[in-house]
Amino acid sequence: MTDIQASMENTLNAVSINNHSKQRNTIQDGIYLVTDPGMSMARLGKPSHGDDEQWHREAIDATLDLVKQTSEAGIRTIQLRWKGVDAGYFLDLALAAYEEAVPGTSIIINDRIDVFLASRQQGADIHGIHIGQTDLPAPVVRTMVGQRPHIGWSAASDAELEAANAMPDVIDAVGTGVLRHTNTKPNAPHAMGFEGLERACAIGKHPLIAIGGIVPEDIPQLAQIPVAAIAMVSAIVAAKDPAQTAARCLQLWHENRPTK
Repeated sequence: MTDIQASMENTLNAVSINNHSKQRNTIQDGIYLVTDPGMSMARLGKPSHGDDEQWHREAIDATLDLVKQTSEAGIRTIQLRWKGVDAGYFLDLALAAYEEAVPGTSIIINDRIDVFLASRQQGADIHGIHIGQTDLPAPVVRTMVGQRPHIGWSAASDAELEAANAMPDVIDAVGTGVLRHTNTKPNAPHAMGFEGLERACAIGKHPLIAIGGIVPEDIPQLAQIPVAAIAMVSAIVAAKDPAQTAARCLQLWHENRPTK
């Protein structure tokens, strides 16, 4: 065992021991919105990319409008995703989104642990963070953010799902997919379809969040699969009326979800 592996094992053991006395943040089941500021700009007929101050400020405003509309429509988990942006802009978005969303909405930061920590330091009770396979190792992230924040982790293959299973006290939910090819995540794994999602649910021991090219018409079938939530990006973000689309998606989820 290398020094790094030994250090990781010690970190994982420490997290497991400390977690039992802590209350962990959870996410609500249902529809899980993932933002895309460039797509929000395009929906308004504006350039989807820009590198100046004005474009970034307008992208923040467009995303805040989305957060407000969809949280008022009933969405209670919103992941802020903004790939490649400077930390200062992302922090401004996170702080403002926390204030703009309906109280009780869980705000999740995608990838950026620096933005998560800075938001919390500035007084925003950000709910958690979602990390991928190439981000910092999940046990390290847990030691950085503490025991209460929610940690989501992306896993698509059987091996990745089994790795998630080995971290029951580190991560809280697994994002899995993609259901079908999607342009919002060009480096995504191969589409697994509905059967693949059912297989992932059978393997995984964490609440699973389905993601990847999901449209409202998929929700009745997805609601029958034991996923905890459905992550949606373009189907809501690029919709002509995001609030109306979000409300319809929530309705489809609740109408088709088996009663316990």
